[in-house]
Amino acid sequence: MAYFVLRAHALLNPTGQTGLIATNTLAQGDTREVGLDQLVADGVTIRRAVKSEPWPSRSAVLEYCAVWTSRVALGEDAQRRADGVVVAAIAPSLDSVSRVAGNPYRLAAKRGVSYQGSDILGLGFTMEPGRAQELIAADPRNADVLFPYLNGQDLNSDPECRARRWVIDIHDWPEDRAAAYPECFAQVRELVKPEREQNNDKRRREIW
Repeated sequence: MAYFVLRAHALLNPTGQTGLIATNTLAQGDTREVGLDQLVADGVTIRRAVKSEPWPSRSAVLEYCAVWTSRVALGEDAQRRADGVVVAAIAPSLDSVSRVAGNPYRLAAKRGVSYQGSDILGLGFTMEPGRAQELIAADPRNADVLFPYLNGQDLNSDPECRARRWVIDIHDWPEDRAAAYPECFAQVRELVKPEREQNNDKRRREIW
């Protein structure tokens, strides 16, 4: 993703602008450092951004971001909008710029105290809360394998710490027991298994 963002800006003329859609990892970690950090350091202005939203289709379970940039400096009256809100400036993380500038760093003092949490290795396990409630209402047994999936963004953006997604957790059950929950099992087979089959890790291919 970072390559295509950099390539798009390499093709722009000095007054060019872009509007790009990517998965939300564009504004995270190493991908952000390679892509958006470099662009901003090179004088590109992020004038509008959507940090992370669910893709508006059940056929693809992923989170996307959108970013609009300008090679030319914005005028004094030009608005910058982050997630629909007018802000003073937008950082490479696609957050509004605050009084504290610069990239975040890991706290060495917290090593061994906290960790990133569960990595489900596939957004195909997730669904909207409304869909999860529909499945539980249709068959209460589905509550055995459906749980709120709270991430850092939910924790930091919702005062009630509500999860924006739910996750299918079939635990360490064998396939025949998991198949006893047909709707959830079908989603995992359809959205997770094909992705895992392309993984270089033999264990992830087999235990999908």
